[in-house]
Amino acid sequence: MGIIKKIVNDPWLSTIFIGLCVMLLLGGALFYIKSRNTEEPARELPAAGATENPPAMGGARVIDEEKFEGPVISYTDSGFVPSSIALTKEDAGSTECLIKFKNNSSGELLIRLGPPQETDNKGFPYDPVPSGGAVIIDPRYSHILKEEFYNRKNPAHRLAVELKDLCFQ
Repeated sequence: MGIIKKIVNDPWLSTIFIGLCVMLLLGGALFYIKSRNTEEPARELPAAGATENPPAMGGARVIDEEKFEGPVISYTDSGFVPSSIALTKEDAGSTECLIKFKNNSSGELLIRLGPPQETDNKGFPYDPVPSGGAVIIDPRYSHILKEEFYNRKNPAHRLAVELKDLCFQ
């Protein structure tokens, strides 16, 4: 019986037990404080008619199509014009390596990131661009330096894009 009494009265056991209780209490308090402060502060929207972009929300940024200064690729009934492009240091600085596609064809443009496969030419899906419409695309995809876009409706129409390392900085 003397042995049992010694284990219960061991000062290290009491210290460890009290330490665990204090850690649990601190952890619970931190969890409670963190869960109460998860609400984001309200974002101020720009005034009507403001020309600047609103602040980035969720990692996305709105780009004014009319003020875009980067390369514009025209798509016609005969294909992409030009059929290849290299984004340079100047493109990286002024346009962040973005490309604008303008659909000047008589039909809808289904841009896909390829190259197209013989058995399945679905490619990475982008929203369709109606005739007369335009879309701005960020071609930076997982540090791939040479990419190929194509029209899913006509896979023979291709655009080769070469990205410099500067596009990924």
